[in-house]
Amino acid sequence: MKKITLIYSILILLILKSSSVFSQQILSTGLSNGEISYYQYLEYSALNVFEPEQVPEKYRKQESDPPQKSGTFIMMEVKRNWDKLSAASREILAKHLQRPQLDFNTLSPSGKFRIHYTTSGYHAIDATDNDHNSVPDYADSAGIYFDYIHYLLMDSLGYKAPPADSGGLGKEFDVYLLNLSIYYGITWLEPVPGENNVYSCYMEVENDFLGFPTPPYGALKVTSAHEYFHAVQVGYFYRDDDVFFMEMSSTWMEDFAHEDVNDYLNYLSSFFNRINYPFSYTDGNLEYGASLWNHMIAKKYRADIILKIWEQIPNQNAMNSISNALVNYGTSFSAELANFGLWNYFTGERSDPEAFYPDGELFPEANFKGRYTLSSNDLNFESSMSKLSSSYYLLDDPVNEITIGLIVTNFETPQKNHYGNLDPLDKTADGRLIKHYPIDTHARFSDQIPWDGRDDSGALVASGVYIAVMRVGKDINSKKLAVIRK
Repeated sequence: MKKITLIYSILILLILKSSSVFSQQILSTGLSNGEISYYQYLEYSALNVFEPEQVPEKYRKQESDPPQKSGTFIMMEVKRNWDKLSAASREILAKHLQRPQLDFNTLSPSGKFRIHYTTSGYHAIDATDNDHNSVPDYADSAGIYFDYIHYLLMDSLGYKAPPADSGGLGKEFDVYLLNLSIYYGITWLEPVPGENNVYSCYMEVENDFLGFPTPPYGALKVTSAHEYFHAVQVGYFYRDDDVFFMEMSSTWMEDFAHEDVNDYLNYLSSFFNRINYPFSYTDGNLEYGASLWNHMIAKKYRADIILKIWEQIPNQNAMNSISNALVNYGTSFSAELANFGLWNYFTGERSDPEAFYPDGELFPEANFKGRYTLSSNDLNFESSMSKLSSSYYLLDDPVNEITIGLIVTNFETPQKNHYGNLDPLDKTADGRLIKHYPIDTHARFSDQIPWDGRDDSGALVASGVYIAVMRVGKDINSKKLAVIRK
């Protein structure tokens, strides 16, 4: 019998909150190499939006730079570190970090949003007015889309309304249609008097979306959903450690609100290319693709589960809120993280829209980290894994003529070097016992389990998904394997 031993170690990455694309990638590299300070990084990031000509050529925005989803949190960092920026940069940026003054405004049909716009100059919107109501169709549509997302979040899903916007011309939420260069939108946070870490907001939205991957009106739809959900989120509570889940949630909400647009697909290549990165990694790009986590748990447990997580966030960070919410649904974070690795395998040509992502055939496919042949009695290989991540391997068994697809999910076990009764099981996805391994009831937990691809009767198992479960006392550790016959 061949024994497969997978040894994996935890690799904790130093995470820098920077973008990984084009000019932002150069900025990130400059920051990590010590060529620029963190405050210069913030200065150049903000100037690249408003006045890129003020940025040194090496770090300047290029015409080939792709649009970025949201500038909310980089701009919040700029405002938070304002006194640390250079006097020259503060002088340039000061006028851009205030509420814009535009020529015209119109109320949304519900009266909850005031849309500000101009039809001339750098920030001009398309002046087409097909309904002849003296308001450009683009501004009319912005009001309709913001009304819709407010209705969906508050009246349909049950979220708490965000604090009132106290600036502008009234109590309406102000939305400014501006040329934001590289961003779809920005939500600007303003502290709520007497509240800690709770904010009111106004929003800025790209004025024409020319050069963006999604057509203008589709992009306007998803941006209204994305940015207004940010306004709702910071009305609950804001903490830096939760930014990853804020972006996961807002990007998921885009597709939940507007299934016909699918703008989130533009961020999946980056996610699948780095699928072995930690669950909560943020760099201004990866977290948008990681919104697939919300797609998964919302399909499994209904969209209510996202609300339940946000209702807990004022009292604990997002990771704990996610974990506790899942427990209330009869599952656990570790179990669902393992499921996430499995769902992310069944994409592209491997997709199964009924069991996994409905749009999965449109997704990239996860890359296998390594391929190994079982050519001797034992195969040992070592692979480093990031904390809270999944990696994919192929194991070829020429004797039994099968290829095992191995999905390994690395999550923290409750206790290290834990001793206790071990009861490992191999089960199919529907829960039928395939193979039982008797192990010394006082053996030390090792994560080394042999399997020859056969069940207890000695028959080769069929192609399919199998779950290896090890119980240590009340704790459960599981890994998922896909067996694929040649």
